[in-house]
Amino acid sequence: MQSVHGLRLGEQVAPAECREPPNQKAWRASVACYSFRMNTLDTFGTEYLRIAFGIERHFPGFIDAYVGPKELKAEGETANLLPLHDLQSRVRALHEQLPAQGYPVTRRDYLDKQLIAIDMVLRKLRGESVPYRDEVAACFDIEIAMEPESTFEAAIAELDEIVPGRGPLLERINSWRDQYIIDNATARTGFDLLLNETRTRALEIVELPAGESVELAFVVDKPWSGYNWYLGDAKSLVEINVDLPLRANAMTDLTAHEGYPGHHTEHSLKDRILFQECGFAEHAIHLINTPECVISEGIATVAEAQIFPGDEGIVFKSEVFYPALGVQGDAELEERIEALYGRLWAVAGNAAILRHEQGA
Repeated sequence: MQSVHGLRLGEQVAPAECREPPNQKAWRASVACYSFRMNTLDTFGTEYLRIAFGIERHFPGFIDAYVGPKELKAEGETANLLPLHDLQSRVRALHEQLPAQGYPVTRRDYLDKQLIAIDMVLRKLRGESVPYRDEVAACFDIEIAMEPESTFEAAIAELDEIVPGRGPLLERINSWRDQYIIDNATARTGFDLLLNETRTRALEIVELPAGESVELAFVVDKPWSGYNWYLGDAKSLVEINVDLPLRANAMTDLTAHEGYPGHHTEHSLKDRILFQECGFAEHAIHLINTPECVISEGIATVAEAQIFPGDEGIVFKSEVFYPALGVQGDAELEERIEALYGRLWAVAGNAAILRHEQGA
């Protein structure tokens, strides 16, 4: 792991300069914290966490992050390995108890979907054969469908018209993107600038917890381009995979996605407000293959657009970011290309459906 200037952001922008947005006040009121304070967990929440640690023993990586009571984590890691059928019985019993807890409707509905997903994870671990669409619906609370081929054909036709150069379209797109490749030292400067800029802009739409910070590090030998490791206490480690080319045109989205107002912002606010203040145990833990992943990735995917509305992103890249890095680029054309390319993301979804349902 290589540190980027030992970069740690958080305290240098005075939170006193920002007022709490009205929408955040409404959100605080809607969660109905009752009398919970500072990690006080009820029996239901404690059982939810214990089940998660039981599954983690069978399915390493099921827990992506945990910031709850240390004794529960220690208990989960050292207790006898629980049979999968016992864990499934406990999940279903907990689900049956949910309506009687008297939770706010939004919390009850969230836990309902989470428990359905956890049950599906256990069904699959026990070897049950489940139709692919049913599995996705249970795990992520979404209904999937094939995207019409006409969507891809139209996007490809438009890309063919606007992507510069001659030759096959894919080669031209790769060539276009490669013009933005920068070295690690230049990327360090860029991420430094971007973390400050995105944090400042995030503070205009949300109040960040006091003392929050993001540390960013360059790493190698990873299966992703960037990853946020939430450490608790409103602090995150964001790792950037430098085995992959670092492209200046992708850095603003990556920083917003992993940091402000994406994963770091979401996790630190939920930790501070929903867990520490309200005692909602489900927000002391992050579980993969559950609806919370869809929520989290949705927030992160639109993060850049939330702080660079309209053409502000184009202006920022053209007038501030690219000049600071010595990069030449057409930010307006770049945005058009990426928007069209984004329509092709559904190809992967179609491929997954064909693979599972038709063996393609």
